[in-house]
Amino acid sequence: PPPPAMVSGTETVHYIHLHNSSQSVLEALRTQRREGLFCDVTVRIHDASLRAHACVLAAGSPFFQDKLLLGHSEISVPPLVPAETQHPGQRLKRSAPRSGAPTSQRSGEKG
Repeated sequence: PPPPAMVSGTETVHYIHLHNSSQSVLEALRTQRREGLFCDVTVRIHDASLRAHACVLAAGSPFFQDKLLLGHSEISVPPLVPAETQHPGQRLKRSAPRSGAPTSQRSGEKG
């Protein structure tokens, strides 16, 4: 590593070299989360909750970043909207697939 550098005449900058830094950081974050260390946000999904690192959630998802920027320390993840919906008194409706959207077929059916 390079020697410490002087900044502004009195301030010293130190360099830290980490071998395989991305893997080391991910493993350390996993260990910290498992042990409940430095977890600063709760994510709620249905009836379950998970303690997590806000910086990791924000880095990986615009949804979480927006919630965290608004100051939320507990975030409820909304359920996914199903492709099929049924209202009381109505028959099951299926929305037409969008162009490029995957469709499913049962085995033996022709497309």
